[in-house]
Amino acid sequence: MNRMTGILLGLVALLSIASAQTANESPPSRCQSKENLGEPFTPVEFKVVGQGRLYFYSAPFPECKMTIFIIPNDYGYSQALHEGWASITYFSQGDVISGWVEAKRLEMTDPRVARGEIDAPPKAALAP
Repeated sequence: MNRMTGILLGLVALLSIASAQTANESPPSRCQSKENLGEPFTPVEFKVVGQGRLYFYSAPFPECKMTIFIIPNDYGYSQALHEGWASITYFSQGDVISGWVEAKRLEMTDPRVARGEIDAPPKAALAP
């Protein structure tokens, strides 16, 4: 084997390894994205409805599930929506927890909307 063939084979091997690593890159990389997703609106108070834990997600994608959750009848604030997900802020014992949750589990309870002081988020976004 001549020197040029050896160099070419080495380059092909390196490119194959790089391609395999790129192909194996896990979808959760988008969970780390700092991209602003969602349609923002004035934060509104909500209550968690339904059964069981409502888990937080680091981004509005199923593979971005975190270990943090809230439970039915907890209250917080929602400030953006993205394809069935709500960006929320929850206050717990002095901690501020922010993330994405399934919007269908939130019921708007903000009295400012009823009084006409702020606009309601899109009706289809939260629980009926």
